[in-house]
This record gives sequence, structure tokens and C-alpha cells, in this order.
Amino acid sequence: MDIRYAFFPGAAVLLAGAIVVGGGTCIPPTVSPIERAFAGCPQQASTLSVQVDGTGPMHYQWRRYPRTFPGVVPIPNSDSPTWTITSTFLSDAGQYDCIITGACGSITTPRYRLAVLTPDRASTGATPGSDGALTNDDFIVFISQFFEGDIRADIGSVGAEPLPDGQLDNNDFIVFIGLFFEFPACP
Repeated sequence: MDIRYAFFPGAAVLLAGAIVVGGGTCIPPTVSPIERAFAGCPQQASTLSVQVDGTGPMHYQWRRYPRTFPGVVPIPNSDSPTWTITSTFLSDAGQYDCIITGACGSITTPRYRLAVLTPDRASTGATPGSDGALTNDDFIVFISQFFEGDIRADIGSVGAEPLPDGQLDNNDFIVFIGLFFEFPACP
């Protein structure tokens, strides 16, 4: 339910709808439902986007939720309804959101999930990090990521579609195995 305020000298009256200021209507930003899960291919561009309604101008601040420490990290130079990672790497997999500020307020989007579709997850000795070769070490690192609850292992959704769904289950294993045997192909 939108809230509408009418301002009179010395009083504010609560009404239903948008905010009315000095005879003009001011509509707080709202986010339209769009896809919140994205799958990117290694070393290719991955784009997250948001569709917003409300009274502008709108300003955007994309943020990332790093795996390695709690909290959120603002992404510099991300004042746009779309944000593109120009060359996606496994380390870019994770959760993102966007704070949208307009003339009449601000809103934070739900978190977006980005999966990077690559089976190349390890170098020699099962050390995390890609090395351009597929070996048993890549299986070991994927299994480790999966059982540690690492978001980088969330690469499959219902029906083993290559798309993150926020759950670690057999669909992630099926997608990983498919990527492993089709490497270096990426859908």
C-alpha cells in the first residue's frame, strides 16, 4: 500500500497513494519483478539489471555480498539500472543487490544470484582457482564448495537447468558434471 502525505502549514495528513508535496505528486521508487538469478560464462560479460518506477531522477548503488567476510561491499561507478561485469570469473559468483534512491525515497532490491558456469575450479593439488585444465582436482574443489555451503557451487536449478536457485542440491551436481564433460563450452 502506497502512503500519501499532504503537507499543510504546521500539519501532515496521511492519505493513501503517492506522496503529495506542494501540489505535486511524488512517487517513491518501486522495483518491478524481474529475474533474480543469472548464469554467466567465464571471461564473458554478465549483466544484472533492475526495472524501477517512481519519481526521478533515480540513483543506483549496486552492492556485492562477499563470500569471504560478512557484510556488503558497494561497487564503485555503478550508478545505472544495469551493472555489467565485463569479464566474469568464478570469484564473481555470489549475491548482489541495488539501492535505488529517487526524489521521494529509496528502496533496496531483493538479492540477485550470479552463478559462473565453469567446471575449472582448481589447480594442482586441489587448490581453489582455475588453471585451464580439467582434472580430478576440479571435482574435489566442487564437492568441497558444495558441502561447505559455498555459493559458487549453486549452479543448477530444477530440472538441472544451468541457473542458480539458492539451494545446494543434486541439480548443482548434474550441471557441474555436464559442464565438466562439455568443457570449455558454456551455454
